[in-house]
Amino acid sequence: MEEVENGISELEEGLLAVSTKDNKKVDVEKEEEEEEEEQEGEQQQEDDEDDDDGNEDENEGEGEYMFRFKDGINPFDFVEDNVDSGVQPYEQFERLEYEALAEKKRKLLADSHCEGSMKKARQEDTSGASMDEIMEAMNFGVRRKSRKPKKRGRRKGSKNKLSPEITQMLGDATLHYAHGHYEEAISTLHEVIRLAPNLPDPYHTLGLVHNRLGEDKKASNFYMIAAHLTPKDSSLWRLLFTKSIEQGNIGQASYCLSKAIMADPKDVTLKLHRASLHVELGDYQKAAESFDQIYQLSPENIEALKTGAKLYQKGGQLEHSIRILEDYVKGHPSEADTSVIDLLASIFMESNSYDKALQLIEHAKLVYYSGKELPLNLTIKEGICHVNLKNMEKAERESVNDHAPLIAETADSLMSLEHYDSALKYYLMLGGSAKGDNGFLYLKIARCYLFLKERVQAIFFLYKALQMLEDNIDARLTLAFLLLEEAKEEDAISLLAPPKNFAKAMVEDFVDAIFPLVRESLYVETLHPKVKVKKRLSRRILFERVKVLNDRETENVFRGFRPVAPSSDLSKAARAKRLLQKKATIREKKKAEALASGAAWQSDDSDDDLPQEVHREPPLPNLLKDEEHHRLIIDLCKSLASLQRYCEALEIINLTLRLAHSMLSVEKEEELRSLGAQIAYNTTDPKHGFDCVRFIVQQHPYSLAAWNCYYKVISRVGL
Repeated sequence: MEEVENGISELEEGLLAVSTKDNKKVDVEKEEEEEEEEQEGEQQQEDDEDDDDGNEDENEGEGEYMFRFKDGINPFDFVEDNVDSGVQPYEQFERLEYEALAEKKRKLLADSHCEGSMKKARQEDTSGASMDEIMEAMNFGVRRKSRKPKKRGRRKGSKNKLSPEITQMLGDATLHYAHGHYEEAISTLHEVIRLAPNLPDPYHTLGLVHNRLGEDKKASNFYMIAAHLTPKDSSLWRLLFTKSIEQGNIGQASYCLSKAIMADPKDVTLKLHRASLHVELGDYQKAAESFDQIYQLSPENIEALKTGAKLYQKGGQLEHSIRILEDYVKGHPSEADTSVIDLLASIFMESNSYDKALQLIEHAKLVYYSGKELPLNLTIKEGICHVNLKNMEKAERESVNDHAPLIAETADSLMSLEHYDSALKYYLMLGGSAKGDNGFLYLKIARCYLFLKERVQAIFFLYKALQMLEDNIDARLTLAFLLLEEAKEEDAISLLAPPKNFAKAMVEDFVDAIFPLVRESLYVETLHPKVKVKKRLSRRILFERVKVLNDRETENVFRGFRPVAPSSDLSKAARAKRLLQKKATIREKKKAEALASGAAWQSDDSDDDLPQEVHREPPLPNLLKDEEHHRLIIDLCKSLASLQRYCEALEIINLTLRLAHSMLSVEKEEELRSLGAQIAYNTTDPKHGFDCVRFIVQQHPYSLAAWNCYYKVISRVGL
């Protein structure tokens, strides 16, 4: 018991002693801070005397990679040609960086494992600590530890200073460069690199010198080394990016652009360049991510947001595209850009989510345009959504009718741009709301369905159009061809063959529309050569094709890179080169012969660029091949005969019999010849129909009617 009391009293005395020392704490802390400042000053002095390895350690400690030439590495190896390996210098730097980062990661893993073992050992030692050790850990009887965190590494501003010798040599080299003494400048700068290989200035100056000498490849190589020694200098990376683009080195351009963005991550222009580069390479996913980053840096840049959304959609990321646009709408509860809402509604409609598009437009009408008129583009989209959702009673027909001309113009523009799906939506909206004669509108709807390969819908609307436009030959022909493709020959014939109760004007319209097409098709088939003649290429086109080979032969910034060119283009370029060589040989031969004969030499190169004869295609390519089209020819000839245009009818009959003799069925051939004989019998100049009459007599030698017709034609022809 006495021992316990003695221990308590000793503890009280110790606490009292601590309280009496409170007045001295400030002095002790001040002394400690002064000592620490002295130690930091000594550390700073030591850091100032460190070499480049110290700087490398510092950057490694901060988690950043800094390239430095190690012992045994010759910097000029990165500049000289490396034909055998085909590896470009930027790829070598990339490999060295990967190796350094991998080594650093292995070192960190080893250090963390070692620290874990030491921490475990300390925990085991603490478990059996005595009272004295606990009191010591509570800073009783020891010096107070400073609250200031201990700084590591070199202080800012303590970077190594150049020796007077190197400074003098750099100044001399700069003067040599300024006065145009390039050889002296190169020699001096090489010596500086030998003494201080990790100094960026001589490499940059060498790049300037070789650039002035026209040695772009060496200049770019030296710029590349200088940029890696000063990775925070975005201007050098920009310069290398520009040169890489000019020389077609896309791989190096992408590498330098990434380094420039790392050096200046807030530069929106650099990110825009990277996005454009990804678009050019067809990598829409990365391009969309770049535009998304631009928008995050500049929220007022709505175009970046919309472009990113379109690229996400183009790259197959439809949900991501919708999400970033919806986030914008949610983030702007009181005011939003109309173009973003319009784009989001369009994406919903293109994915057939008309209900979501309609909800978005109604939300915009309620929140953003309360008491105001909804923009026309959103009004039109609202009508389209109602049409597709079968809400015809809510389609606001009166509002659509007020803007019908503008909607029709928009639809026509979309159709001319071959956006048939979008144009169809506008036409359908007009068809559901317009009043009166919709014949031509139904024709446009039918054409849209036709381009979209929906034949059933196209036929349906063509029939509706013909109910209002009975005399429209184009509509009849289009519908007839569709019916033929659907194997409905009888329906097609009934459309094309003018019935007896048709007015004469209707027959004339039919002939005027069909006759020129049939006649031209037959004449083209007559003049069409059996062997396809190769198109003659001009010298200008040949030189353009050869440029692909010239670009491959021209050295780029670094050897090993080849421009991306399809094999078909390379094959065309090789043939063009051989053809140019052949032309040059022939031209030299003609020139020598002309000079030898004493005649004046005149080059015939001017004929090279004359327009070549264009191969004519028949308006109706399958006129003679398809059996259904043969009925069209017969109906045309009958119509011509009914209009007493006998010569034109005989012309079509003779051309058809001559060109399609082996393609016509026996029945149709006999029908054509009989028609020709009848026309020859009725016309005053039957010589063009004599062959038809003779054929009829040969086929029916015992027919008195055939012989009567034959003798009548002979008497007129005078045979």
